[in-house]
Amino acid sequence: MAIKSRKLLSRKSFARIILFSIVLLTFSSFDPPAKHYALTRVCIDAGHGGHDTGCLGGKIREKDVALGIALKLGKYIEDHFPEVKVIYTRKTDVFVELHERAEIANNAKADLFICIHCNSACYRDKQKRKDICNEETNGVETWVMGLHKSEANLEVSKRRSEEH
Repeated sequence: MAIKSRKLLSRKSFARIILFSIVLLTFSSFDPPAKHYALTRVCIDAGHGGHDTGCLGGKIREKDVALGIALKLGKYIEDHFPEVKVIYTRKTDVFVELHERAEIANNAKADLFICIHCNSACYRDKQKRKDICNEETNGVETWVMGLHKSEANLEVSKRRSEEH
């Protein structure tokens, strides 16, 4: 009988992979055929915060992981791309309403809005009093919303505001 062995990534390694992926996707060099577009202002939103913990995993809360990644990403951009101004929706453990996050980015005239969340493949089984995890699920999820979808984006934002 063969025993399947899987090495799980440490939290630190996982955070580094996410951070690197975001930087790579955001700042990879590409030159659109029509005109060159330069990022001058980036707004980084650490999802959740304050009373809104997001996903819970053992002793880890999504709001803390998202904030840590947001701060490291911002520092990386500031250190390696000094021409880019970094704006944060939050730098501490506070709750910021969804509409306020968008206002922060819009008021700063941000060229790019990066919202960081950390999903989980686990759920809490209350009867068994333990977390049940799907070991097969892994990877990165990226959502891109452009101006051509602004009406649909507004509807998503409205629904999310009603949920909280």
